[in-house]
Order: sequence, then structure tokens, then C-alpha cells
Amino acid sequence: MNRIVFCDFNGTITDRDMLGTLAAPPRHDENSAGTVDSGSSESVTLRAEISSLAASITLSREEAERVLEERLRFDDSFRTFARSCRAAGVELVVLTSGVAELIERYLTRRGIIGLPVIGNEAEYSQTGWRIHFRDRSPDGNAKFPYVIEARRRHCETIVIGDDESDFEAAVVADRRFAKRNSPLDRFLSANALAHVPFDSFDEIAPEITRL
Repeated sequence: MNRIVFCDFNGTITDRDMLGTLAAPPRHDENSAGTVDSGSSESVTLRAEISSLAASITLSREEAERVLEERLRFDDSFRTFARSCRAAGVELVVLTSGVAELIERYLTRRGIIGLPVIGNEAEYSQTGWRIHFRDRSPDGNAKFPYVIEARRRHCETIVIGDDESDFEAAVVADRRFAKRNSPLDRFLSANALAHVPFDSFDEIAPEITRL
């Protein structure tokens, strides 16, 4: 059976959200800034929150990339994890509500080239960015249909994530991995859904890539 891994980006491969980082002013406390909290209000969808954040960003793409290099912390263990998946013939996809182009370029600068990224598109403007979403869902890019489609193709499905945007995808996946103490970790525990909490991709790579 083919195995496919759907991995979140913001807060999973990095320490925080890209758009939240770009919209937030610089802070001395590295752990307190720039995270999109999709569960902050029951009346505000992640889609609406992303649109609002993007509209507040007036940087060019090049300027945004320089800011991300300064403020966004990358989990170096993901680089090795991606290589391990490729060596083992495990399909790895980054599935995100973020901006696919920015993520692809960010990963490429870290030597991770050609990794599929399924996300949204951004229209960069000095009067505020506009996001072109992949679908009409409240998240702007619903993740669970990709998992369901992979299962329909008889693939073993694995979801790796950290927040509310990963909940539905994790529920329908065959296996689940959640950043420790994240909203996803707590959600899966509260609903008695088997999963593996982790801090580093090095911890979970052997289990995911084992043939």
C-alpha cells in the first residue's frame, strides 16, 4: 500500500504562522508574536482571519521574504525528515492554509526542493495583500478532502499538524501525529483518537518511513 503524509506548515514545520509574522511588528519576545489563532472566536473563521491579516501586509514579496528569514524559526529536523520520506518512497505533501509560493520559496532556500505544497495564492500589493483561496471552506483550503481522496485511492494516510485547521483531516486519517501540547494534540486526546505527540520530526521519522 502506498503511503502519503500530509504535513501542515505554520506552527508545525515553523514555530509560528507566516502571515501573522509579517503582520506583527517586531518584538523582543520571540515566543509571543505572530501566530494565527483560528480558535480565537467562534464567529471568525480562519479564512476571514487570514484575509484580515493579509490586508494589513503592505510589503513586496521580496521584502516579506527578508522579514521571514529574520523572524521565522524553521525546524531543522524537517529537512532530514523530508529526505527520509523520499528515500523510503513515502509521498510527502505540505498541506496548508498559508501562501504556497512563499512556503515553496522558503523551503527551497533550505535545500528542500520540489516538495509539493498545496496552499493558497497571494496577490502582493502595497495597499494590502489579497488571498486567492483554493476553495470556499471556512479554512480557505479544507484539508480533509485530500485525505479522503487518498484513502479512496487505497493509500495509507498520515496527518501531521498542530492546530484547528488540522482537526478534520486528522479525524479521517489512518494515523495522526501532533505537535506536543498543541491544540491538535489536546483535541485528539479529548476525543480518544490514537496519535503520537512529538517535538521534533526526528522522533517520528523512523515510524513513518518504516516499510
